[in-house]
Amino acid sequence: MWGSSLHRFVLPALSRSVAPRRAAGQFTRHLALDRAPRPAIATLCGCRRPARGFHASRTAHKDDPYDLLGVSRDASPADIKRAYYAQAKKYHPDTNKNDPAAAKKFAAITEAYELLSDSTRRQAYDTFGREGEQAGAAGGMGGFHQGFHQGFASPEELMRAFQEAFGGGGGGFASRRRANRGRDVTVQLTVTLEEVAHGCQKTATWRSSSGEERKLQVNVPAGIDSGMNMCLEDQGEPGPQPGDLYLTFVVLEHPVFERAEQNLHVKVRLTLPEALLGAKVVVPTLSGNVSVKVPPGTKTGDRRVIQGHGLPSAMRSGKGHQYIHFEVVMPKQLSKRARELIEELASEVRGLSDSERSKRSPGSSARSPSSDAL
Repeated sequence: MWGSSLHRFVLPALSRSVAPRRAAGQFTRHLALDRAPRPAIATLCGCRRPARGFHASRTAHKDDPYDLLGVSRDASPADIKRAYYAQAKKYHPDTNKNDPAAAKKFAAITEAYELLSDSTRRQAYDTFGREGEQAGAAGGMGGFHQGFHQGFASPEELMRAFQEAFGGGGGGFASRRRANRGRDVTVQLTVTLEEVAHGCQKTATWRSSSGEERKLQVNVPAGIDSGMNMCLEDQGEPGPQPGDLYLTFVVLEHPVFERAEQNLHVKVRLTLPEALLGAKVVVPTLSGNVSVKVPPGTKTGDRRVIQGHGLPSAMRSGKGHQYIHFEVVMPKQLSKRARELIEELASEVRGLSDSERSKRSPGSSARSPSSDAL
């Protein structure tokens, strides 16, 4: 691959339910995208939903939040998020059922993340310590879930995602809170690069706990990439509070193009005459063939750019570009006449090179046999 990066964000997503249970437009939808394929806890973390009643104690843990998360005091918000999810995965109560201290540790790191993810509270803590931070929180910071305004998961979501990821159906406070919720469902969808370029509709199909086949028609936005995830709230298993449907996307490899985010890369082979003399070649793009001028003297590794012939992005406007990488194909066999012509060409080129060298170095002698051998 020519390049990759990590992105996480939340965008509106359109979908239309074909299941009889619920009509389109009666539920909230978010598109949560994460470039790297990860376990369920990571892929689900982009979907925000209203708080469902879990609150961490502000008085039970007074440890330094930076120490709890294992980050430095100048850590970036992204570093804090990564540290929080790593610690949360380690100490989640449903994966540490035989460790009573895990629930307390989980609540402590959650409270630490709540504090450090809010820039105002973090500044108050850095300046005045715990008392200053609590005074700021009492002045209208709005409770536990106010720290999550950037499309990242709330701690309640985190626990619910862990419950799904590890199949915890027994004890533990997360499972008790899920008693009245329908089961969350995860479905994988595959898309082609052509579908990525233009967007498409896909039908997600799964079987409910009762064995009933369920379907949901989804509008897949243009620019989707492998590892991106769509959360369709309330479209999972039915219940007093329906579960959610998580869609994970896999983009199929293309036989011609290689993708690097919004950009496309394609190899174009040139014959030796085309490379030496220049030519016009037909280059495939996702929107049709285009004619590209190859300048004389093109060599393997040279490239040209077709502006705006890449892919759209699911998170911003504009399209990427298509990069053409030239490869000069040398003939493996030569006819007698072809060999004579190439030898004649070599002699001509050598003569031109000697002439150029003489012009650059007046009075210099002609090339010596030893230099010719090199």
